[in-house]
Amino acid sequence: EEFANIILRANPDGSFLRLGDVARIELGADLDDVFDGQDVFSWGPTAAVPIIDFGRTRLGVDVADAQVIQAAEAYRLAVLNALREVSDALASLEAAEEIIGHNRVREGATREALRLQRSRFKQGVVAYIEVLDAERQHLAAQQALASAEYGSVQSFLVLYRALGGGADEARLQETLASLDAEE
Repeated sequence: EEFANIILRANPDGSFLRLGDVARIELGADLDDVFDGQDVFSWGPTAAVPIIDFGRTRLGVDVADAQVIQAAEAYRLAVLNALREVSDALASLEAAEEIIGHNRVREGATREALRLQRSRFKQGVVAYIEVLDAERQHLAAQQALASAEYGSVQSFLVLYRALGGGADEARLQETLASLDAEE
């Protein structure tokens, strides 16, 4: 085994060609000649090197190089995909926060409109149907705000997952279901 690790060539890319890659190395005694009646006995390392391998060794090196390139490309693709997921999640979270801001302004405006309609009704200026319409618009604004906040939570969870968060699928679905039930 020690002889198999002898470096025959060091490549510029940092890879090595070792004796074990091109030859079979054994340590032992050759007793064939002793039993044939000859007085020859040898002991030590032996190397069996194929004289003609029809390019098998070179092909093996080429296959290994191709596997390294393939693994590097798979890693690069995984990193790019992860970066894309994070970017998409951040964009979604930013858009959700902007929608929340608009819905807060809308909810505030409808609250003020409802206050004014109630005041006008008390003074006898408008019919009660106007108050009911203002309440309907205010309720719709509140529902839109709640929906936007829910969307923001979902966007945050997507970002958390994209960054490697470890929430398991069942627990995540349970949490989302409980948020749906609260609406």
